Amino acid sequence: MKKAPAVENVLGCSLLDLYKGAKKKMKISRTVLDSFGGDVC
Repeated sequence: MKKAPAVENVLGCSLLDLYKGAKKKMKISRTVLDSFGGDVC
């Protein structure tokens, strides 16, 4: 079974955000294939 490629997204933040420990949310979804190559979710 192959590994999925890495997900890279650019999140905008300032140095002040990094210093203060700001939290950012990012929605990630993926498609899982069954043994026959069909979509599961």
